[in-house]
Amino acid sequence: ASGATVIGLPSGVTSSFAAGVLTISGSPDSVGVYSYTVTTSGGSCPSVSVGGSIQSTIQTIALTSAPFTNDQIICESDSILPITYNVGGSATGAIASGLPAGVTGTFNNGIFTLSGTPTETGTFFYTVTSTGVCTDASLIGSMMINPFIAGNTAGTSTTMCENSSTMLTGGTLSGGDGNYTYQWESSTVSGNSFSAANGINSASNYDADGATFLQNPMYFRRVVTSGGCADTSAEVVITLDSLPAATIGGAATICAGDSLLIPSVSYTNGIQNWYHDGAGILTGTAGITPVYTSVVADGGNTVTLTVLVNSNNTCAPYTDSAQMVITVNPAPMASAGGSSTICPGGDAVTVMSAQALNGTINWSHNGNGILLDSNTLFLSLIHISQGIVR
Repeated sequence: ASGATVIGLPSGVTSSFAAGVLTISGSPDSVGVYSYTVTTSGGSCPSVSVGGSIQSTIQTIALTSAPFTNDQIICESDSILPITYNVGGSATGAIASGLPAGVTGTFNNGIFTLSGTPTETGTFFYTVTSTGVCTDASLIGSMMINPFIAGNTAGTSTTMCENSSTMLTGGTLSGGDGNYTYQWESSTVSGNSFSAANGINSASNYDADGATFLQNPMYFRRVVTSGGCADTSAEVVITLDSLPAATIGGAATICAGDSLLIPSVSYTNGIQNWYHDGAGILTGTAGITPVYTSVVADGGNTVTLTVLVNSNNTCAPYTDSAQMVITVNPAPMASAGGSSTICPGGDAVTVMSAQALNGTINWSHNGNGILLDSNTLFLSLIHISQGIVR
């Protein structure tokens, strides 16, 4: 034979014939088992064929844990989620390089697993490489291990007026990845049952509005997350002071010279001061049973009592007031005039010097005669034998 031909070779593999020698060489471009046939050519003898096969294989590696587990962001002292790879083909093992301290790789029955708890912080780009015959296969990944969040505080406990607000200023932070997410929480009890605070609760600081308090006091804290790390601040407590309040009874009517115990008096959250525009005097204003004593000059007029309560807590200078009007009726006045002397059985006598004010007239006597017009100011007296008219 002066030559030879080959059929059935995989792509990437070729043959050559020189000086009576056929050489097959190259690198298969694909995986598989390829059967080939070599046939002689030329010369005076019949052609002869002989067969053979080439098995082409490569190393393989593939991520088999959840997608993106090969790129993790965690906080220091947290364990990574296990990362698993399927190692196949002609590979007989795998190794990893670039891992942070505390994370290791293990190979078992075709599965390579990364696990552990990093003991250092930083960003680590690692490579997992298969081992065995043929060319190695590799995959890359990353681990970002961030330091603990530090400096997380929720401001200062304080007391404020119920109709006001106060700004809780959170502390300056470090750690995490430098990008922070905030969540302010509130609770009606200390230590537990916290939930998202009312209003804008996702900023670095929080405006606590007394109008939104569910009860008094309320507790607040700030939760911060960053780069796989989370930190909850110690709680602060905000106590509300109440506004001053004043109440006093309704209108009343008295007679000049009489006294009145002021009804339904109360005042809270402040210091009270009393005022009036009458001519009488007001006593007992240090407590809740003040008494107004009128005088004759009050008669026919109204007297206005005012109580003013000035806040004595954080609600200062707020005040509250209440008023009551007392109508003072003038006192009745009567004069029967001077004494007179008449004869028994004489003519009737009309009393002309009597005086009466602010009331109903009603004359009476202890004599034996008769009073005429006893409900008028100037009456007549007849048939008197003896007695006194009054």
